Amino acid sequence: MFYFKFDDPIAEYSEEATNDDIYNDIFGKFKMTGLILNDKAVIEGVDNNIIKNSPIISVNMNKDGDYTSRSDALISKEDFEQIIHFAKKKTGEIGEKIISGNIEAKPYKRGMRTGCDYCPYMSVCGFRDKNRSGQYHNFRRIKSLEDLK
Repeated sequence: MFYFKFDDPIAEYSEEATNDDIYNDIFGKFKMTGLILNDKAVIEGVDNNIIKNSPIISVNMNKDGDYTSRSDALISKEDFEQIIHFAKKKTGEIGEKIISGNIEAKPYKRGMRTGCDYCPYMSVCGFRDKNRSGQYHNFRRIKSLEDLK
């Protein structure tokens, strides 16, 4: 499960920079963040050219040829299944709320960012017009798999 930000990055470089330097700078801005199953076939299916550090995902290879990650991106099959179970449970809860008629606009808020920031339906929704700023859905940050229970 990766987050990939679609972007059009701009490289900042000196006049001495080579085309390879510029390419590597831009390519590095597309590195995906997220979780990956700690399975050689899966990792190599995403990046089969890891020598030391992957430029594509947050995975490294140590001198013994084992995959590691400084950002806890590698997870076990059991942990992955726990995340899938949590996602299915939450999806079911949300679906039940919708079926029972709860369709109120309640965009997320995380720090200073909200679901309204770039929403194309703002003029139809009217959430901000009703001055309901205290009624955002505040995401709790999940720091470990224990937080999913």
